[in-house]
Amino acid sequence: MGKSMQGAGGALILGSIFKAIVNRTQSRFSERNQHPEHWLFSCFREIHDAFISLEGSMFASAVVGLIDNESGLLYYVNLEHPWIALYRDAKASFIEDDMHLRKFGVVENVSQFSIKTFQMLPGDNLFSGTDGRDDLILGYDEHGVREINHNENLFLRNIELAHGELDLLVDSINHSGTITDDLSILKITFQKHISETIATGYSDPEEEKVNNIKENYRDEELRARSMQSPVMARKYCEELVKAGYKEIALKYCLEYSERAPQDASFLYLASYLSKVLFAGTRKKEHLIIAADYAERLYYREKKNIRNLLNLANIYQLFGKKEKTLALLEEIFKIDPGNR
Repeated sequence: MGKSMQGAGGALILGSIFKAIVNRTQSRFSERNQHPEHWLFSCFREIHDAFISLEGSMFASAVVGLIDNESGLLYYVNLEHPWIALYRDAKASFIEDDMHLRKFGVVENVSQFSIKTFQMLPGDNLFSGTDGRDDLILGYDEHGVREINHNENLFLRNIELAHGELDLLVDSINHSGTITDDLSILKITFQKHISETIATGYSDPEEEKVNNIKENYRDEELRARSMQSPVMARKYCEELVKAGYKEIALKYCLEYSERAPQDASFLYLASYLSKVLFAGTRKKEHLIIAADYAERLYYREKKNIRNLLNLANIYQLFGKKEKTLALLEEIFKIDPGNR
């Protein structure tokens, strides 16, 4: 955010920090082994802290994200950058409709930080770009004053006219008007072929087996079938818990969460189960899993009261008093009458 040398300096700062983060991720197992929500928060915090140290003399807008190559789930944060566009079935639309974070360097960002997700389908194309895509001179009025485009939907129309082709999109933007600012566009296509059938429910014999899970928890076919949809996986895990097989339920809950990361409800279930197991076993590994999954959900759903209470309880078990109290304050802000 800035012109000439100031803008170039900001680009160098941001680029250098981000390259260091990527290099560190590639070289250290602990960095590569993080869940995407934790990686994004660490990345955001490192860049943000650098711009905060400039004390308001420079800011930077950006979209920072990760895509799960297997599921096509996009995790991202948009820091006051132009919205991401989706091109699907010959139609273009924005995947966002509000600004949830300010630029790098704005103090309030840390307390407001949250991660958005978007599920890509095979053949989907995402387009992210600088505001040069919108800042076009459309013509001049009778006084010779420039008429600047203020309609962000023009970018969507240009994507459709270009049929999602990047080179044609640049041509279409140029034909729409005169570019007045830097133009950079990133196109990402999800090409994975998903052939597996997603089941919607159990047959009667299968449901009876799940209801009698104590006798059937070793049935591998039943387990495989149960992992095919959120409804079935949740029912399967719940019945395991009722039967007293909490450790096995947690194993399959974590497995389903890896297969279907878009289903945030399993983040809570995995965290809660781990916390319950810790109460019985006092194994610290259970508490670490509980915190990990609750924090992941926290980054996605900042106002989920049930998860905030769960995470506060986990921090309390860890002995992290300040973090516990901070979460309780968040809860009271959202729900002052929460008993």
